Amino acid sequence: MGDTSLYDQKLLECTRKRDVDKLNFLQSLDKKILKSQLERILKNDKTVWGELFLPKWMTWEMLKSWSAKYEKPETICVFCGSDAEGGKKVRGKIVCQNCIVEIKAE
Repeated sequence: MGDTSLYDQKLLECTRKRDVDKLNFLQSLDKKILKSQLERILKNDKTVWGELFLPKWMTWEMLKSWSAKYEKPETICVFCGSDAEGGKKVRGKIVCQNCIVEIKAE
């Protein structure tokens, strides 16, 4: 299936099989999972699995695949900790414009 996620594959499968119950469940996952739980899923914290009431056909991999669409790219400056949107990536780390200017001034 190429680059489609496991979650998207399951949606497609349920659509093809006309499994309305599973399809509705998958499409309403964002209403069933709290923001704090989503953050833990994104961090691969499997302890959240015990807190969730999910059907037996749902897997951790599918849940991780679903959560990936909410993942934000890292945009926090490594020096000052502020939002570095519009900053630059230096040796794999994000640096904001203010810190770049400050470093150049020294």
